[in-house]
Amino acid sequence: VGNAVQVRPATPTRSVTIGAGGAGTLQLSSAELSAIATSGLLTIGDVAHTGSITINGTVTTPPNATGGLSIVNSTGGIAVNAPITYTSGSGNFSITANGTGTSAGAITDNGSGMITAPALTLNASSGIGTLANPLHVQRPAGMTISATNQRTPSAATTGDVNISYVGAGDLTLAGVTQATAGGVLKLVTQDGAIDTGTALISSQGSIELTANANGTSTGDTAKITVGTGGMNTGGKVVLRAADDLTVNGTVSSAAGNGDIILVAGNAPGMNSSDNTGIQKATSPSSLPGGTCVSGGVTSGCIYPALETGSDALGTVTINAQVNAGAGDIVIASNGSV
Repeated sequence: VGNAVQVRPATPTRSVTIGAGGAGTLQLSSAELSAIATSGLLTIGDVAHTGSITINGTVTTPPNATGGLSIVNSTGGIAVNAPITYTSGSGNFSITANGTGTSAGAITDNGSGMITAPALTLNASSGIGTLANPLHVQRPAGMTISATNQRTPSAATTGDVNISYVGAGDLTLAGVTQATAGGVLKLVTQDGAIDTGTALISSQGSIELTANANGTSTGDTAKITVGTGGMNTGGKVVLRAADDLTVNGTVSSAAGNGDIILVAGNAPGMNSSDNTGIQKATSPSSLPGGTCVSGGVTSGCIYPALETGSDALGTVTINAQVNAGAGDIVIASNGSV
């Protein structure tokens, strides 16, 4: 079948459960999804569907649906509470919790969720993950993510964006928008690089990207590259790479005069093992993160990205403008700048 296939409740307010049963809901098992054959888009839900959607049982790739997978509703929220994998065809997987973009709607993870897909698109208006429970993703071969937390045209956006990449694998961004005033945009890899690509990464609050080397990979694997799309934020920017950090696009926090903090590498004198951390010469308490003690004085600080093995990597290369307005620019490097 080459046409698109859509599965939705007859009653828009009825909830949907995917992967395992749920009393009173439209229940879709992994086996039932695998029985759907189409080279067109497979959609679960609808932009007018206001009931909740919950992934509460493991969903393996629907092998016969090769034209992409979309899960969509409006207002009711989409909860990723179990692993779901989509790698058929080009592996384009989208989750939309805010309908056409005009309604509220959050994408959440209770700590048991895991999304595996080559290309993932996330749309919400009330948060993607939370600071307590990030949205978990994984794919050893790497993943491209586009994420938008924004409500249009004028209603307030709420919630934070917090995505955690579990295991080894590199994260490439294809545009991220966090429109919550004062909200947090946080992306973390456990053992891999982050490349922001050619699209803008923007936040009305802070931006924090951390590329850890907390695994078995060696070499310049946990690096951060700010692509030509650049970054723009109304708050602080914190970029922490266990290995090298390269800025190829404009990084600006001038709108909110927030600090820009660039940290590359991990070495004694800058990490939590000796309780020193990275501090500012002025107003040290304004730094986010841990609490450090230096010279008997406790102050705000930030620690570098995690690194299991020891290496000399940690070069900061700046090929584009870095503009903090009235804020401060802090650079800490285990190598050259």
